[in-house]
Amino acid sequence: YDNCKPCPNLGTLSSCPSPFKCTYEECSNRYYKSGCQSGYDWNASAQTCTPQCASTYKYTCTGANQTGGSGTACGGKYTECTCSSGYAWNGSSCAFQNACMKGSQLGYILNSDMTVTSSKQSGKTPIGVVVCSYSGGGGQAMALKSLGNYVWSTEYVDISGLTNYTSSSSASQDVASCENSKKIMAAGNKSKYPAVWAANEYKTEGTQAGDWCLPAAGIFTSIYNNQSTINTGFSRANGTQFTDSTDAWSSSEGNNYGAWSSYFNGSYGLDWLSKNHNYLEVRPVIGFCKAGYKYDKSTDTCKACSSSYKYTCTSGSYVTGGSGTACGGKYKACTCSSPYTWRNGACSCSSSYNERCIGTGYAGGGGTSCNGLYSWCRCKSGYVWHCDECQRKEDAFSGGAEQPCGGEL
Repeated sequence: YDNCKPCPNLGTLSSCPSPFKCTYEECSNRYYKSGCQSGYDWNASAQTCTPQCASTYKYTCTGANQTGGSGTACGGKYTECTCSSGYAWNGSSCAFQNACMKGSQLGYILNSDMTVTSSKQSGKTPIGVVVCSYSGGGGQAMALKSLGNYVWSTEYVDISGLTNYTSSSSASQDVASCENSKKIMAAGNKSKYPAVWAANEYKTEGTQAGDWCLPAAGIFTSIYNNQSTINTGFSRANGTQFTDSTDAWSSSEGNNYGAWSSYFNGSYGLDWLSKNHNYLEVRPVIGFCKAGYKYDKSTDTCKACSSSYKYTCTSGSYVTGGSGTACGGKYKACTCSSPYTWRNGACSCSSSYNERCIGTGYAGGGGTSCNGLYSWCRCKSGYVWHCDECQRKEDAFSGGAEQPCGGEL
């Protein structure tokens, strides 16, 4: 070979490393890089192989409210990005996130027994769709249909204690639906504040008037940012979906003249309108919590029930229901069918039922029985009920006077 032409000496490798393709140079008895294996791109000038990225690697993560890439990069791009505080990755960008968008149940169905399911379940009655999902569980669900159109107020008053939100960005953070509603109702009756009272008077199977509230503005922002997911829930529950043209009142006030409403062609899905000059839809919401917690309407949060709330009161011998108010679906005690009373975690006979009414002089039980026991007994002729037993009349009234019971003087 050397007698014909000089050796180029391109080969420097004793073997071909992955993921390269190599050419064998006979004169140097070495290999040199000449390409890449399948799945890699060849850079001849740099003599490098770059992985061919899947189509999901498409974000540089340098956009608005993006703080960097999530996971490993491919070709300088990522499958998703991390976001600034108050924002969350929605599959293509960093979207604004309020307290309602931190849980995992958006679009789920709330049933009349206050259970939450991902789809419609046999034997359960849907009453709403989750439009606000708290990170710790629970949230707020919206009624399946509009209650009709109402004005927010018939007067222009700045309601005492109700926050004035002067921008859509600030209103979008408000998720205090029931807290707001309570303050509005305290300011006047339904002739003055028709929208909030319509929400308050709504009821369904498993709920009653007073359970539902006029949604805060942030609820509509949650729907706006998760419209497809939430509308899928409404469809599954046979409810009415939210569209870009849906205009519904919130309980968030702007000032004495106006309040916030849904408007999905505007920033944060909100618009500011005159309280008295606009008849908009009312779509009430109801708070719900996971087991062991109760929804506090004064703060729109879920609070843990005390350990004394431990009975569901839906099963057990002679149990007829819960006694008092429930917390997280449980009670401190249950009610019982007559003549049973609640004692030591079960329905049992009261301590007054301790007579078997069997023996000499006994004619049977008196009154109702409880598990074969009576509180007193009937006696045969010549006997009287005395000192919790049937005694001979002459013994009970010796000498014409009633004799004391054992040990009595």
